[in-house]
Amino acid sequence: QTYHPSTGRVGAVVELTPTANVYASYSRAVEPTTQLVSLDGSQQRFSLVPGRQLEVGAKGGALRDRLTGTFAYFSIEKKDLIITQLIDGIQTAQQIGRQSSPGVEIALVGRPTRSLTIAGDVAVTGSEFGDFVEIVAGVNTPRTGNTPPNVPSTIWNLSPTQRVGRLDLTATLRHVGE
Repeated sequence: QTYHPSTGRVGAVVELTPTANVYASYSRAVEPTTQLVSLDGSQQRFSLVPGRQLEVGAKGGALRDRLTGTFAYFSIEKKDLIITQLIDGIQTAQQIGRQSSPGVEIALVGRPTRSLTIAGDVAVTGSEFGDFVEIVAGVNTPRTGNTPPNVPSTIWNLSPTQRVGRLDLTATLRHVGE
């Protein structure tokens, strides 16, 4: 098969003030259906996996940078993903239409004292299948609009760091949604 993808990345950052900016980026990529180390001849019948990502956001600081934050909107889409399923007791690969994951992320870092830093972030996504018909027991079953497995709708982290002399003590609380 031939390989002539159009890929690349473009972005811009605009400084609003010395402590605040807005940014945007867009990228397109193409990758093999599996990692190159596990690519075998049976996967040559599948097309490559094109993807695109859009992100817009703002970053800023206040209180002499004792408080910094980022807000971002992102949209990620991949097409022609491979899924594996059992058909008549045989594990079979199928290439599906697309999967999209739009979402927002907020991150804050506070420095209440010289030796204490508290960082936190939360991301919320709305991942779903699009243009996807799965073969189940020989029957075409629409999956468009369904949430892909193993994609959490929310993730958050909270990490305080206390400096004691030359030593940093850090703990992280992390939650990964269903």
